Amino acid sequence: QRTLGEGYECSWISSSELQILFGFGPSVLPGDKVLVQAEKLMSDFDGASLTNVAGATQLLDPVDPVLPETVLMAPKSIGVCDDLTLDGSQTTGGAGRPFVNYKWKLVSAWPEHDTANITAYFSEMNVLNDGVGINKLSGDNAIPTRVLKSGTEYEFRLTTTNFFGAKS
Repeated sequence: QRTLGEGYECSWISSSELQILFGFGPSVLPGDKVLVQAEKLMSDFDGASLTNVAGATQLLDPVDPVLPETVLMAPKSIGVCDDLTLDGSQTTGGAGRPFVNYKWKLVSAWPEHDTANITAYFSEMNVLNDGVGINKLSGDNAIPTRVLKSGTEYEFRLTTTNFFGAKS
């Protein structure tokens, strides 16, 4: 069961609009239904004692969702025998929740050469963590020197996706 988070607050912003401010750690997502129990809301009409019937409404996507901003850290150069570490762990814009996807990609290599090994390596990294991918290529997941070509300048991209579906 999804929740609105610990310490959520509800308040009327007009006679017909209820505003819900999520608390800490909400698990609801856009598209989920919020249920209102019967007899929990009362008419604001003077002298009325009418209460609501049970109902539901669907959570909409935010009008202006938080956008991820990918921060990618990498060395300017590495030794011929060194693996390459790429770090996207400082990326922001998750809106208080874990990112739902990390996707690594080779943008370019100069001088041009066969990059099938790097592309295959990224494909492997992009399906780790149950298909979410990982935000840091280091240690056992560093780009192995065997897939890199000495003297080549590479450009890499990390695309991050938050739970709203917004991408960097």
